Formats: sequence, C-alpha cells, structure tokens
Amino acid sequence: ALLGEHVDNPVLADDSGVLLPEEVIEILAPAGVAPIITVTGRDRDLEHACATIVRYRDAGAAAIHCMTGDHPQAMGIDRPVRFGTEAMALIGAATDLGMAVTVGESPASPGPRVARLDAKAAAGASGCILNHGGGTDVLIAFADAVDAHASGLALFAPVPMVADRRAAEALRAFPGLRLPPGYLHAIEESAE
Repeated sequence: ALLGEHVDNPVLADDSGVLLPEEVIEILAPAGVAPIITVTGRDRDLEHACATIVRYRDAGAAAIHCMTGDHPQAMGIDRPVRFGTEAMALIGAATDLGMAVTVGESPASPGPRVARLDAKAAAGASGCILNHGGGTDVLIAFADAVDAHASGLALFAPVPMVADRRAAEALRAFPGLRLPPGYLHAIEESAE
C-alpha cells in the first residue's frame, strides 16, 4: 500500500486527531500490508528527510517512495514552498539507512523518461510506481522500453482510488494526469 505525502497535507499537531504516517504504518504492517511510504524533498532538507525515513523504517515500513515532490502551484495551492533536497539524494539516503526504495515516473510525459528511470535504478531504487499514464497501451510501451534497458526495476501500474467527487476533482488537478477515457465521468456526474 502506497501512503502518499501530498502538497495539501496539513501540518499535523500531536492533538490533531489525524493519524501520523508512522501510526498508519504500525496499523498496516502487523495486518500483513506492506506499507510503502512517500518521503519528498519538499519543505525538508536531507537531514530532516533521513530522520523521517528512520521513523518510518522503525515503525515497520516495507519501502520508502522517494520523490522530489509536486510543486504546490501545479496543484492549485498558493503558499511558499522550499525544496530542500531531491529524489536522487533521497534514494541514496534511504538505501544507506537499509530501506528498499521505490520511485515514481510519468510514462506519458515528454522527456527522457527511461533514462531518468535508469539513473534512479543506478542510485539504488528497486521499484517504480508509474504515475497515471493513460491507457494500458501507454504503460505497456513504457514497460517494454524500460525492459529493453535492463534496469532491473519492478514496475507497478497506477490504480487511482477515487471514492467521491472531491477526490475526482483533486485527481483531475494532478499535473500531467492521463487517465483512460471516461475514468472519472461516473464519479463526477454522481450525486453527493
């Protein structure tokens, strides 16, 4: 189970009533669910990221999902942001701390995506969770291209979990989103 770290997550206080990520890990891991938890470089430096990874590791996380982080303006959030580290440094830090590492990649986005993924594998990533890339044809073509480079990464296809209209609207705002045609239509047209 991938536990995300989203740009709209509130800063949690101990008395907020919201479970901290390590508390969620402590619930899922004993139940037989392997938590993969996201750590981004947004609003934290590498030292803070390492402390976070240690907390998640000690709580029972199966892997750390290393991401630089989506920019808040791309998600419609207007607040100052600082990227104190990036995915490549996080990959090295997490592997040095004894964690398995997954990364993300957007198969439908322009640019040298396979080469980027090769670099992430060379840095220590063992798996890649693909961002929403559209239909299965796009994902299969990307997987074939990755396989041709023999990076050895396990690839995981995205399955967006959308339970209500608000979640559908938030997903639609995701930068670079590509979904199969009509995927969100029934949810967006439903009554609250």
